[in-house]
Amino acid sequence: MKPSIFRTLIDYEHRKWLGESLGLSSFTYNGIDLIDNKFGVEIKSRYREYSLNFAVHSYQIDYFKNINNDLKLFWAFLLYDLKMPIKKINRKRIKDLIFNREAWIFDWEWINQFEISDVKTGPYIYVGKRNFPDNNYFNKFEKGNGIIYLPKNSVLESRLNLNI
Repeated sequence: MKPSIFRTLIDYEHRKWLGESLGLSSFTYNGIDLIDNKFGVEIKSRYREYSLNFAVHSYQIDYFKNINNDLKLFWAFLLYDLKMPIKKINRKRIKDLIFNREAWIFDWEWINQFEISDVKTGPYIYVGKRNFPDNNYFNKFEKGNGIIYLPKNSVLESRLNLNI
């Protein structure tokens, strides 16, 4: 499968899984991947075999907050594995090939602790899995074929409990 097609399909599968788990629509609105009338979640995902680091275009931080100022916003950093190489994947089977999917969710402001890197493709903030707090910072929820880590006492916890 071509990487560009794979990226579109895998992003759809991640939005669908996390959206259903949190009771949020997976239709993008004002740049946010998952949304309803109270919350919005922007997803950044990485295939573990490639990297454990996420790139966030710095414009997203203020822009998304400003155009969605009536919502409580979150970042979801998602890592996953696949049962076969991308080039061998059939588009009809992609959801069955995802495993070891984990999503760490943070309040929108959490990302402000990281410096902006001014690179050729634009200013980015780079967040690595190593930057995540240790596991006692989170409550862990197994949902479908993945795990969601929410900061303890997150307002999103009730969403997960309702959608078990």
